[in-house]
Amino acid sequence: MMRCALIATAWLSVSACSEAQTIDPPSQTDWVASKQYIQINSDVRMAYVEWGDPEGEPVLLIHGYSDNSRVWGTIAPYLKDRHYFAIDMRGHGDTSIPECCFYLSDFAEDASDFIHAQGFDSMDVVGHSLGSGTAGVLASMHPEEVSKLVLVSSAPFFGNGVSWLNDALAEAQFPLDPEGTFIQTWAYNPGNMDETMLGPLRYEEAAMPERVWKSIARGLEIVNWGPAAARITAPALILWGDQDELILEADQVALRAALPDAKFIRYDGLGHSMYWEDPARVASDLLRFLDE
Repeated sequence: MMRCALIATAWLSVSACSEAQTIDPPSQTDWVASKQYIQINSDVRMAYVEWGDPEGEPVLLIHGYSDNSRVWGTIAPYLKDRHYFAIDMRGHGDTSIPECCFYLSDFAEDASDFIHAQGFDSMDVVGHSLGSGTAGVLASMHPEEVSKLVLVSSAPFFGNGVSWLNDALAEAQFPLDPEGTFIQTWAYNPGNMDETMLGPLRYEEAAMPERVWKSIARGLEIVNWGPAAARITAPALILWGDQDELILEADQVALRAALPDAKFIRYDGLGHSMYWEDPARVASDLLRFLDE
């Protein structure tokens, strides 16, 4: 599913595609400088990082709440055989911040617009946390656009996991301190972490506007996409770490009930962002599923 059609003439299409070479993922130091930008709709100019085989199957990577595409840099060295697109969602990273809105459906429509703006009809879609809800809603709203679906640290209803967050945000002082208690607690995982990723990420998370933080949290408290999962046609894989303090085992029971045919992998000893903690293992499981 190459994007050769974006080039005007047939001869140029063949030439451009035949000369395509694998793009190495950027280092954490070069991550921001490697971002590209595309206007996906009237409200959003989306930042993204692209790597892998331009002739390979396209894979869309959707980050979690307050994160940005940088977080996929931990696992990117293990992902090179496909054509990867890691986006910054609206309000995050270097993507524009529209006046409205920040519900899962808004993020999902942006993802759909991005797929089409890149010249594809569909992609494999991998989402983490908020990004997994976005991926699930995308797959239910536009099932034909999702070839395979991977849900990392996911739940059909995030309200239980973020109920404390609204209280914490109400007490937080904005702009947030990247070295303060809130950000340090928010970024916690039990395993070893790549500080070259986590260090700059804390500052990028702290820079996210107050209204974006609070709008997302309010939306997650009321939106349950579980009933819509019946419309998902893509093969699905669910990944969850048993040390996740945001998304609990009960959430996995509910998610697997909503997606009864999905494959499920549990990571003992790993937390909410297990692909930061053990990227080689998670990449192996991810690629095995995508290869099926």
